[in-house]
Amino acid sequence: MEQLFYDPLTSSPPQSPAKKVEQVQEPPKKVEEEQEPEEVYLQNVSENISRQIQLIDDNFTPKIKRGDEEIQISVTNPIFKEDKITKHVIYTILGRDNSGPFETYRRYKDFIALRSSLVIRWPGCYIPQLPPKQRVGNKQPQFIEQRRKLLEYFMKRCVGLSYIKSSEEFRLFLRGAGEYKRIILEQRRPNYIEIAHSLQNEFTEFSLYQLSDEANRQIAEAEKLFQGGLETLEKFEDVCKLNVDYYASFDNELLGLMQGLKNINVFYQQNYNAREIKIPLRDSHINPYQILLDWVRCEILDMQAIIEAIEKKNEYDRIRESAESKLEEDKAQLEKLMSGKKTLSQRLSAKPKEHHISKQETIIQELEAEIKSILTINKIITARLIHKEIPAFKDTKLSLYEVIMRTFTTSTIEELQSLINQGKTIEESLNF
Repeated sequence: MEQLFYDPLTSSPPQSPAKKVEQVQEPPKKVEEEQEPEEVYLQNVSENISRQIQLIDDNFTPKIKRGDEEIQISVTNPIFKEDKITKHVIYTILGRDNSGPFETYRRYKDFIALRSSLVIRWPGCYIPQLPPKQRVGNKQPQFIEQRRKLLEYFMKRCVGLSYIKSSEEFRLFLRGAGEYKRIILEQRRPNYIEIAHSLQNEFTEFSLYQLSDEANRQIAEAEKLFQGGLETLEKFEDVCKLNVDYYASFDNELLGLMQGLKNINVFYQQNYNAREIKIPLRDSHINPYQILLDWVRCEILDMQAIIEAIEKKNEYDRIRESAESKLEEDKAQLEKLMSGKKTLSQRLSAKPKEHHISKQETIIQELEAEIKSILTINKIITARLIHKEIPAFKDTKLSLYEVIMRTFTTSTIEELQSLINQGKTIEESLNF
């Protein structure tokens, strides 16, 4: 994990900064060659988001293993690739699981296709959220590096969830050849019976749960709570953005001020015989408000994911109600057929009455099987939301919040202490 200052959870030294975004040409051309201010800022952003990922990965994400081997994964080396029409970014996904090492290359749209397929396969379950699309500035190094880190956050969260990492959709994403979006679109979408089967196999302990109005009330209250939290986080994100900019400006101006004082002291020494005053240039520090900004962005994505899980449960409630209404209509139609009444199309058909009755009975049987599967889906995702997803989400967020606040205050104290030390050094020179 990259560090620029002491972290409450570990005292390990900083690691090398994240790789720069490269331009795929012949030969490949790096976007940035020198350590410019923008690159320093980019590096700090990368390290901040890495810290959030590592805090979650080390402390709050279960260590999921295949056999005896833990899954390792990273998203790295974003490069530009140009075709005849467009220019896009390719990300390298590296890792190791029980089958050995893997390396694949995916575009942002492939990540979107993966997540969409997971939401279909696992309705009502927490599926990590992806960073949003951005049409303007999406080729800038700063944006690409930030997206890379959030994509890595997404992947690390996925391998921490057994139902995701064991799914065929995720396996194809890691090891499938070719363009993933095209591969996944060519596959048949799972029906309700298959989805129910997947949920029953993965979450057997929730299969016998009985639906109730109280359960729906609890979930509705949780959704309202999370929606309010999302609004608060989004407002706080705007505040953090302003403070990041204010701090960067202050840091730059303070650096210029200290350099100016140093130049003035030289002038006074040379012309007025003034004593030499030591005016140290302080070490570069990470922007403490960037810590909060990167954290709140991850929190927003997670909040959106848990809200989406609840909304999927509500969607399946509506699907079940619609299917049950359709079943009543089909049964009424069967009764009419058996009493000799036919629709216009049936009157025009040369097939006998028995054929239409048999066809209608088949429709009803298939719909009943579908409703049974939908009800199973409803039961499992409702039980998991109440007894697993929502409580675990709250506990994790509380723990992470406390860690982030300690990290922020530690960084702020170190920054202020550095400024105090500068002042003390100047004062000591004057009192010498």
